[in-house]
Order: sequence, then C-alpha cells, then structure tokens
Amino acid sequence: MEHDNKAELDSIRSYYDHNTPRFLSYGDQHKTRTIHRPVWGEGVQNGKHALHYVHELILGDLNPNQNETIRHLNILDMGCGVGASLFYIKERLGKEFTGIGLSISPVQVRIAQQEQLLKDPGNLLIFLLGDFLAPPINMQFDLVFAIESFAHTADPKGFFRAVARLLKPGGKLVLCDDFRSDDGEGESLDSQNDQWLSIFKEGWGVKGIWQQNYVQTLAESENLLCIKSDNLTPYLRLKPIPGGVVELLSVGLGIIPGKKLYWQSVLGGQALQLCLAHGIVEYRYLVFEKKTR
Repeated sequence: MEHDNKAELDSIRSYYDHNTPRFLSYGDQHKTRTIHRPVWGEGVQNGKHALHYVHELILGDLNPNQNETIRHLNILDMGCGVGASLFYIKERLGKEFTGIGLSISPVQVRIAQQEQLLKDPGNLLIFLLGDFLAPPINMQFDLVFAIESFAHTADPKGFFRAVARLLKPGGKLVLCDDFRSDDGEGESLDSQNDQWLSIFKEGWGVKGIWQQNYVQTLAESENLLCIKSDNLTPYLRLKPIPGGVVELLSVGLGIIPGKKLYWQSVLGGQALQLCLAHGIVEYRYLVFEKKTR
C-alpha cells in the first residue's frame, strides 16, 4: 500500500512539476497566477474575474454576515498551486489571518514562496511541501479548502479523516471539483463515455471521480456535514473538440516523443469538457461543516 501511494504521489508531482510553468503562461492565468478553471457566474464580466469566482464564493461562506467582525482566522489550502487563492483571500479579507498552503509539487511551492516575498511581507502565509493525506501540520483551522485537488486522491475517506483532524468544531471544508453525475447512479457508462472519462483521468492525473452522494457519506463518517452543494457546470464555457478526434489523438500520444505530459494534459482537458457537456461529470462547489459534538 505504501508503495502504491508513493507511485501515485510521484505521478501527481511529476504532472504538476512539468506543467505548472505552462499553466501560468496562459492568458488570464498569467495575470491571476491561478491554475483552476474560470467560472463565468452571475455578474462576472471578464476572464480575470471568472478565475476568482470560486474565491469569492469561499469568502462569502467564510463570512456570510459581512457586518460581523471576524476574529483572527486560520485557513488551509489543500493543493495550493502557486498560492494564488491565499494571496487573493488575504487581499480581499482585509484583516490578518494565518494561511497555510500545501502542495505535493516542489516547483509550485518554490514559486509560491518567491511570490510571498512580494505579496506577503508580514509573513502571514506559509507554503509547505507535503501530501494532504498526511499533512505536516499541527494546528486547527476555521476553513480548509481544496480547489480541483480532491480528485487527485485515491483515498477520499483518508482525505476527510485528515481534514476532520485539522478543522475546529464548527469549521468549514470547501471542495470545488469534478464529480460523477448522480443521474447515472448504478448504471455503467457506455464504451465511448467510459473512454472519455479514462482519457480525462489519465491526462490530468486524476485518481477518482466519485458521485456526490458517496462523497457526502464518507464525509459524514468523519463528522463533516454537507451544508451546501452548487452545480457550477452551467457557468463553464465549454468548447470541446469532437470526441472521435480526442480518442484518435490519445492513441497517437504513445508515439509522440517528448512533452508527453503536456499533451496528455491538453487531451485530458478536452475529454473533461466532453464529460461535462454530456452530463457524465459535474463541476460542483460543496461546503461541509464539522459538527460540534
């Protein structure tokens, strides 16, 4: 089991070490330093705002009563990329808080620490290298969030166990990620849909796409109750290329020399768009609260 987990971590680490500089070179991602996808929700007028849409949702759930004075907060980003989410929250929150970002990628952590020298002179943010199933952290948090990182774990129950240990009673966990549609519960995918899902998972280093009901059950077993579930799929601007082209190109990857991780990522993204467009997968924003005993 330890050997399998190490192989999985090495695979995810290689994926992000190799692709992160490219991700940060794209259009608005270059400006915002975000790696997750843009969400064109209500009121969003440009690409930069679309990349911060999920951040604004998190801020709203962190402080639902904007007139209430917020105490000092501890916030943890599980799968922090290069720190863009914490930097944005720090800027928008308008108060001091302790923020920790955790990434499996040494490249991402190094970039985040370099950014910190410019954006966080007060050293309120800390960026650590580590596995979020065994986070090297010994403190409790008011908020833990994971944007497009939860799907990388093959052990969702272990993820919730780790989060439950880190959250204060009444603290919140936010997951924004891809989940299997509940409409297909109990039914197997046809061969084409299954192929698209496989190309997506392989291309993005994804270990599992679970249905929301299953995820909620695992979370509840760790005393985490789902209090919000929003489907953000309608707010994504999907432009998938034809499925047959994706399948053909994925076969051709086996003979393409060099840059294979990058092209796997590109094809994985196209396959994901097909899965989203056909209702196989949903992009959801979930909020859990740790129950007070």
